[in-house]
Amino acid sequence: MKKHLSVLMLMVRSTFYKALGIMLLMCGAQFGMFFFRLQRLAESNRLSLEFTIEKSFIGIFFVAAFIALFLLLSSTGKSKKAKTAYTLNRLQISEDWIFFWQSLYNILCFALLYFIQVIMAMFLCYYYVENSGDSTITDQTVFLAFYRNSFFHSLLPFDEPHSVAANFVTLFIAGTVSALTPMKERHGSGAGIPWYLCFWIVINGFSKEVGDFGMNLVIYAIGVIILGTTIYFLLTKEVHDGN
Repeated sequence: MKKHLSVLMLMVRSTFYKALGIMLLMCGAQFGMFFFRLQRLAESNRLSLEFTIEKSFIGIFFVAAFIALFLLLSSTGKSKKAKTAYTLNRLQISEDWIFFWQSLYNILCFALLYFIQVIMAMFLCYYYVENSGDSTITDQTVFLAFYRNSFFHSLLPFDEPHSVAANFVTLFIAGTVSALTPMKERHGSGAGIPWYLCFWIVINGFSKEVGDFGMNLVIYAIGVIILGTTIYFLLTKEVHDGN
């Protein structure tokens, strides 16, 4: 068990503070842009929460942070000559367990990014309510913004459990692929599942319109395919090594 814990701690030491830095940069950029837009729109008498959210490009900052986090995590232990890969080899633990712990850690990192974005979205909305100076703007305004804005609704799809499930599948896909990529390259099998597939999922998965069940089905299907591909590679990686 000590070796397994060492693998997990190695992942944390290698990337956690960098991952946290990406998340903090995202929050800072979102608040800075939201504050700037809020001031400009107030001066032009075009102040509305939904319009301010749209013009602050909150979703674009989230996607950029998601991609940066994916690139960071998928590069961990990518080369056999890298320090992380060398340390993993010295621990003498199977690749299957390394993949398991790296996948779990990566999924948790993406989940942290997701929950920080949810908290940030709610903070921006209530910051708007407190600083709008309009007594007609209430909590109901925030609720309507989360319902009408496609990005905010995709983050918190209150009445759509299938969309909530799709969000968790997206986190699973990103965490699994970002762990599978370095393992496949260590075995000389190439990057495997195209990285841009994950980017396509997060861009489209977090910009769904209300009731878009079709997009959720696509995410479910991709999740099943990636799970199957991962299991197949884990079962046949010795064959790849032999070639």
